[in-house]
Amino acid sequence: MGSVSRYGSARLFSSVNNNPGALRAISLVNDVKFGFSIIESNTKSIGEAKIINNVISPPEPTVSFNYYLSDLDNEKLFNLPVTSHEALTLSNPLFGNIQPIDLAFAVDPGSARDFVSLDSTDHQEVFLCVLKNAHIQSYSFNLTKSGIINVSVSFSGDDFLFKIFKNLSNYSLLESDNEDNMMTNEVSFQINDGSREVMSDIGGGAVQSTVDDFSFNTNINYRKLYDFGQFFHKKKARYPVESDISISSTINKMQEGELKAIFCKDRANDFLISNKRRECSNKINEKAGMLFKGARLISANYSQSTSQFLRADFSFKLDSNRNCGIYFTQHVQTGEVLVNEDLALFDHIILEDSSTGDEKILMEAFLDMFKSLEEFRTNGACSASY
Repeated sequence: MGSVSRYGSARLFSSVNNNPGALRAISLVNDVKFGFSIIESNTKSIGEAKIINNVISPPEPTVSFNYYLSDLDNEKLFNLPVTSHEALTLSNPLFGNIQPIDLAFAVDPGSARDFVSLDSTDHQEVFLCVLKNAHIQSYSFNLTKSGIINVSVSFSGDDFLFKIFKNLSNYSLLESDNEDNMMTNEVSFQINDGSREVMSDIGGGAVQSTVDDFSFNTNINYRKLYDFGQFFHKKKARYPVESDISISSTINKMQEGELKAIFCKDRANDFLISNKRRECSNKINEKAGMLFKGARLISANYSQSTSQFLRADFSFKLDSNRNCGIYFTQHVQTGEVLVNEDLALFDHIILEDSSTGDEKILMEAFLDMFKSLEEFRTNGACSASY
């Protein structure tokens, strides 16, 4: 009989915007790192041999972790606008209004149980490391033909708080994540309207339907609002927030054109991604959608070697500001079927048929994610040209 060696149970939690004082588990985390750095200054008095080392600024604690993408519940915990109302109705870009959160890393070194039932008395002593007032510093992911997206994020905060909990059953501030929160394993990917190429006016390789790698990365710069006499200072994100996008593709068709046409025919590009989960019953469960609107082509590099196809790598820049950029959305609502975002957990909803009076007609509650994103792409807040 085989055995499993356990080295303690651990979980990462986040504060909840609409429930102050509570911590909710971040889902599908597969890697966590945290630490801090200290800045010192050497000072020396004239005529004295003694050198004094002083800490001249507050230490900067950081937390970074990876997780598998699902239905954007983690992004919602980060206070990013990911509901359909925020993203599609109000046209709020992803990094349009960044708010700080608290992050807590919980570990029970002596436990052989996971943090599944948080009120379990099996966790007799839990150590918490809390990053207070954390601002998101970076967000990136890589999408390959496997259909699984692994997101990497990093946060910096004001302070670390280390605390020991005696028996979690005496505390109600820890919340479990949604049991149905499973990573996506299938995606739909579209460039522009599905037919226009990234270089349709300047010639080169055609990449529609042949992209096998998509990478997104953004680093958010902040401006500290220094307040005289204060130990910690507020932060405001600098706009525009600039992101990098790259795609790789096998080239099996070339299109005519001249590179010099870039001066008068350069057009921005849009990328649409719909994240789905194929269930065991073969049912497709649409979890979330992403729209990258207005990406500017920066470079293109072609390569081919013996026994390989012609390959191309394209790089793009995308400015996400208050009016245009990156839009993430969870399950999309249709008309007035779903007014409360909490109902977005359901795949269907029972509605009354006005013609028959039958109150038990099962109707689809969600539009196709791709169609909704495409409609927003063409009628949204910004134009695809620049």
